[in-house]
Amino acid sequence: MADHYSYLCQSLTIKTNIRTCTLLLLSPYATDATNADAPLATDATNAAAPLATDATNADTPLATDATNADAALAADATNADAPLATDATNAAAPLATDATNAGAPLATDGTNAGVPLATDATNAGAPLATDATDATNADTPLATDATNADAALATDATNAAATLATDATNADAPLATDATNAAAPLATDATNADTPLATDATNADAALAADATNADAPLATDATNAAAPLATDATNADTPLATDATNAGAPLATDATNAGAPLATDATNAGVPLATDATNAGAPLATDATDATNAGVAGPVERLRHHARICKTYEVL
Repeated sequence: MADHYSYLCQSLTIKTNIRTCTLLLLSPYATDATNADAPLATDATNAAAPLATDATNADTPLATDATNADAALAADATNADAPLATDATNAAAPLATDATNAGAPLATDGTNAGVPLATDATNAGAPLATDATDATNADTPLATDATNADAALATDATNAAATLATDATNADAPLATDATNAAAPLATDATNADTPLATDATNADAALAADATNADAPLATDATNAAAPLATDATNADTPLATDATNAGAPLATDATNAGAPLATDATNAGVPLATDATNAGAPLATDATDATNAGVAGPVERLRHHARICKTYEVL
């Protein structure tokens, strides 16, 4: 009799495990471990709260502050409803403002309010990413050379006022010129002087980054068809930018299987929303790794514990 119940228990366990596996294969991927069907990355406390909500108030907007419910996205911890990523001091200051003065522009310096983005820490109004040497004189150009003040951006270490990234041979040549011909334009080919920027090594004066096959084709064209638009696929001419290599005219970065599916859709079902699970169409984005199969089911660990309890009950019988 004991053997019979032991066999029955094993049979039930196998059936339960099969059932559990079936459920795991059907559930929406990655709801929270506490509340069934809560949206992506919801808080562990309140069900159905929006993505990355705070752990205190249910249904507050995305990445809200931990103090005030319904404050704007990533609002400051002091004042409710301040705009996105505001400073911790003044409410309603613009995005990523400085911690000292309210209303200063994005990523301003910590000293002077209203200075432009990434200015030098000493003089207000100096241009973006000024040189590291002349941390004293305001208004020197961006990333000047370490030798001569006011030289153009990324000049050579030899000649003052030379243009950006000049060649090591000829002073004052334009940016990233070739090492052979002075004054040739930016990133010219090593063969023909004065050809335009990043031209192909075969045809002089071909358009920027033209293909190595057809002269004068537009920028970054495909190597097969001349005059195809920028970064077109290598198969069909004139398809839109970065289209899939299979179907012409499909939207940017579409899946390689179905034409017209939305951006970064799964490779299995056409029209499924971005980054959905690869198995079931329409499942929510990055749904949980716990309940890899069914919406609203408890996590697999809890289910296994429950089945273990059932087996123990049968063993007693």
